[in-house]
Amino acid sequence: MNRSRQLVLVLGMHRSGTSVLTKLLIELGCEVGAEVLPEAPDNPEGFWEDQNVVDLNNEFLFRVDSCWNDPHPLPKDVWESKIAKSYQAKAKKLIDQEYGQTPVSVLKDPRLCRLLPLWKPALEDRFDQIRCLLMMRHFSEVSQSLAHRNGFSQHLTTLLWIQHVLLAESDTEAWPRLVLTFPSLIEEPRLQLERVGSFLGSPPDRDLEKIASSVRPDLRHHTEEEDEKTPDFPAFALATRIWKSRQDCARGEGLNPELTRTDLADFETILKAIPEDLKGTPREARGPLHAEIARIRDKEGVLAKVEGLESELARSHQACEDLKKENSRLQTLAEKNAAEISRIKHRLSWHLSKPLRWIENVIRPSGR
Repeated sequence: MNRSRQLVLVLGMHRSGTSVLTKLLIELGCEVGAEVLPEAPDNPEGFWEDQNVVDLNNEFLFRVDSCWNDPHPLPKDVWESKIAKSYQAKAKKLIDQEYGQTPVSVLKDPRLCRLLPLWKPALEDRFDQIRCLLMMRHFSEVSQSLAHRNGFSQHLTTLLWIQHVLLAESDTEAWPRLVLTFPSLIEEPRLQLERVGSFLGSPPDRDLEKIASSVRPDLRHHTEEEDEKTPDFPAFALATRIWKSRQDCARGEGLNPELTRTDLADFETILKAIPEDLKGTPREARGPLHAEIARIRDKEGVLAKVEGLESELARSHQACEDLKKENSRLQTLAEKNAAEISRIKHRLSWHLSKPLRWIENVIRPSGR
């Protein structure tokens, strides 16, 4: 394996500007997976996520009785389960298929914030360097966006925001990290691109001014100021505290693992008391998920057939090669046999003609 491969991992809550950041990374020279999600009305600039990565994450969440908008933690022993082990093997195979041997790859899917333990074995085995970009956007802006797109309540979105932010921090302690905020990326893209280039270890030689010009102010459809009413639920206070402290991190201060652990403990306490109407959210999403899983399984069936045909083709090719070798061996043997027969015929003819040569010598006149 080529041990000079680098992965840039983009992590952040849904609707936090991770797509904008990933697109910029691609323009800086990073390569995304082979099968990219198409644009959609809610993201006309593109998601820049690998379809197969998203499918695997959705299917795994479904298998462990969860979904992408479930604020509840996954079972503590889930990562040691047979299901997790089987999906970790799938993740390794997928990385090989989608990312090949590209020197600098970028991987982005908001679900990764919750599922890094599933991907860590594959990523650490396949990449020599892993660097994380943690993208932050104020939770009220995310809430407005998801209310518009999915009809989610502010309470649910705030819980999801805290969950994604804290789990992404907790599971990336071993890797270099850089915190970015969506407002800063929109307002000063050139400066943020310089920060990213420096963080990645080799400042890009691309035209930063040209790349930065693609970041338009209208990409920020919702702003923090629009949300003037202070919600009355504990998660709001925790989210506010997290946002303020992470803004300091984005200005240059490193992430404090102890702070993350404290915030996670507070979040776990809040989750124990969330109202009943939020506990049913994952079940409500099962209808669309069933259709999505069926689509994934259909794709897997087609892929299995393709792999079967490829194996059959390989076997046929090997059989042809074996036949060629056997034909060559038989042809060589035939040539040897022909030479031997010719030699035998020559010797037999000489012996049979010996009496005739004797008679010829007897009757031939002596005075010739």
